[in-house]
Amino acid sequence: MELTDTLKSQLKRTREAGASQEEREAVIDLLVMTMYADRFIDTAENDAIERVAEEIDGDTSLPLAQYVNASIAKVRETLDDDERRRALLEDVNERLGTDRMRGLAYQASRAVATADDEMADEEEQFLSSVRAVFEIRP
Repeated sequence: MELTDTLKSQLKRTREAGASQEEREAVIDLLVMTMYADRFIDTAENDAIERVAEEIDGDTSLPLAQYVNASIAKVRETLDDDERRRALLEDVNERLGTDRMRGLAYQASRAVATADDEMADEEEQFLSSVRAVFEIRP
């Protein structure tokens, strides 16, 4: 399944689960963090996140497609600072609110990490951190 279809399916589930704007923005932050985990930015990953954000957007004051740019800036500020990256991940965890939302967000994050049919060591380490912070068992 193509990344866009996978993400659309995963994020549609968050919307069906009644995700708030804050939770949906947290999911976008997590996806962008995943995209930057290996420091190799595949334009297909970025384009897929933007397309899916546009398609799942509801009635919001800040459309998710526009939020993607703010999220990218936020994540880029954490790239060389492990403490800031961990703090952002903990913030995402808090904003997700429920174990169900955390699970759905993790599944979407994993889809981004495997989008190029490979998972770099950095991506696996990041997903391990996500599981630890979200308290998800492997």
